[in-house]
Amino acid sequence: MKLGTFEISGRKRLGAFEGHWAVDLSASYRAFLAAKGVLDPEAKADAELPPEAGQFISQNEISLPAAKKAIDFVRKKNFQVPDCVYPVSQITF
Repeated sequence: MKLGTFEISGRKRLGAFEGHWAVDLSASYRAFLAAKGVLDPEAKADAELPPEAGQFISQNEISLPAAKKAIDFVRKKNFQVPDCVYPVSQITF
């Protein structure tokens, strides 16, 4: 998993890059949690997989497994998860 930040629609996001896809990790983890039926997936995602790189690194014992779940989720959806996955050609670094 290659991690980095990208910008889409004027918003800076923490992401993972796979092939020609940029995955918004926070949004993807929220979608994963919502699909599992977790109550308040936004709050849980913000706590476990923060959108800022510094926080992500400082709590990597929690955030790295969450990121892996997010990536697995979008892979299973063939990277077709609206507002979570973007073609690299549509983002800026």
